[in-house]
Amino acid sequence: MEKQYDDNLFFKLIYTLSDMAILSILWLIGCLPILTIGASTTALLYVAGKKVGGKEPKIVSDFIKSYKENFVQSLWITLVLGILWFSSLTYFMMGLSSLKDGFNLSLIIMILVAFEVIMISIYMCALLAKYELKTFTIIKNSFLFTHAYFLESIKAFGVIVSMLFCLLMVPGLVIILPGAIALIASYFVRQSILKFLERQEILKELNEEGLDF
Repeated sequence: MEKQYDDNLFFKLIYTLSDMAILSILWLIGCLPILTIGASTTALLYVAGKKVGGKEPKIVSDFIKSYKENFVQSLWITLVLGILWFSSLTYFMMGLSSLKDGFNLSLIIMILVAFEVIMISIYMCALLAKYELKTFTIIKNSFLFTHAYFLESIKAFGVIVSMLFCLLMVPGLVIILPGAIALIASYFVRQSILKFLERQEILKELNEEGLDF
């Protein structure tokens, strides 16, 4: 029995790694025109979200489906994210010079900026992948989710940064890294959304009982 369990666990790991590799390749191909980074990331998180939710997605067809359905709106998301990332990278370039003098406030600000940019970007693409919302609503809700469910955001950010550091040591991980990050991000996004829905349900019940909050 133990051997059978180990075999199943082994094949499950191989299956997950192959899924991450396929997702990563699809994402990289989808990003090639650069302007389609938003559409490709949304499709990546759409498939990863289904997998984290316990469903078995048809990776290629589901990726293409989400890519096509969200293509137009994702262009606006890409524009917003482009401005956000360009501004942040400009600040990083300026901040790196000040780090030569040793640890200072610039490092803390850079970490905070990285946290905001990464998590808001993830929530924007995840919300676009999961819900039919107006672009402004997606931008607003991504900011709110990042801070309202701060613990989940911190955990996700910590894991993602750790994975990026692993990439520096083992460059070959790039073949599975986008897919792996998408799965990790989707897990924490799902936790945040479940908590939000649970809170909304509680508030609804309280309102029905005549209690206003």
